[in-house]
Amino acid sequence: MYNYKFLLNLIRNSDKLIALGSGALSIDSDWDRSRPRFSRWSWDFKESTINYDDPTLYIDDELLSAWCIGDKENWFLKDIAEIIEIISNKLNIRRDNLIFTGSSAGGFASIMLSILIK
Repeated sequence: MYNYKFLLNLIRNSDKLIALGSGALSIDSDWDRSRPRFSRWSWDFKESTINYDDPTLYIDDELLSAWCIGDKENWFLKDIAEIIEIISNKLNIRRDNLIFTGSSAGGFASIMLSILIK
């Protein structure tokens, strides 16, 4: 069982939701893997945002990038897509107002999420 970690910033009366993915770690990164990693969480968006953490990075400390791929039994990207879809539906966000963005590994994951959530 894996824990999926999200950070929501809901803006009153926003009809848009931006899903933000984190980029790859650098080889000399001092990121504490006991905590979630959310890129761009402090940016001042006028739209609601949801940051997602890549649980694959907790499987092995040598992983620097994993694109939310998961393990042999679980495709984390599909699970994340389903969770984002549930949240966006609860917020009454239309599909054409759901935006995926990220850089590096988060950019690739964003492309894949946009395919999974049609």
